[in-house]
Amino acid sequence: MKKITFFFLFIFSMNIHAQNVCENEDFYTIKLKAYFEGFWNGSNMPNTYIDKNVLPFMQPYQETIYGYVGVETIQTADTDNVVDWAIVCIRDKTQQVISQRGLLIMSDGRLVTYLGDECIKFFDVEKTGSYFISVHHLGHLGVMSSIKVADGEEFDFSNSVEKVMGEQQLNYDKGKYVIPVGDFNGDQIINNLDYNEWANQNTAVNQYLFHDADGNAIINNLDYNFWTKNRSKIGYERAKLTKKDCPYCQDYEYIEP
Repeated sequence: MKKITFFFLFIFSMNIHAQNVCENEDFYTIKLKAYFEGFWNGSNMPNTYIDKNVLPFMQPYQETIYGYVGVETIQTADTDNVVDWAIVCIRDKTQQVISQRGLLIMSDGRLVTYLGDECIKFFDVEKTGSYFISVHHLGHLGVMSSIKVADGEEFDFSNSVEKVMGEQQLNYDKGKYVIPVGDFNGDQIINNLDYNEWANQNTAVNQYLFHDADGNAIINNLDYNFWTKNRSKIGYERAKLTKKDCPYCQDYEYIEP
């Protein structure tokens, strides 16, 4: 029995801790993976927005509650596998946001830069530090890593419920832990305000809208069903960045050096 227990704990530890996969001499660099419940079909996340030609080619969070004004624009050659945009925040030991980037969600769960890079560089973060990582998508709740991630490491939000802060912050669906959908207004609470977002425009077709829970560019009862399933869930604080939150930032644009 002792040997079995030891083996279980070893596997559990391997699932929780990040692993070194990225090397960069100059910048804090990490690799991330996450699945978003509304998009997840059990094998991947379809690229319906690309197929229907409705996905914004520039990150779409400027005029939302997130207020993110980065200028990331799709330049990757792998556009056939792009699902949507997300925001990733780097947080210090007090969990304050010190940096963020707009990233592309790929069909296999990878989060990549607008250039298609899996190893994501943060140019305004101290390379020698370890940080909490939060992932945000307007439509899904925000989640934050339960451990700090060091330079060069990979962190996969999808392989353990223990990967994120708080209880019941991830749902389990068809073999993966997925980020819950239904927060259509981005306030990190799934409630009647999100229902109102859906109800005000619940028959739209071939449009990119944040209350399109399943990402098929059609607003209908399937999106409502996702909201019903997850209502009353509370996520992690939104990703809005201010100069006070980001003492290392000189501006808000991320430009490849």
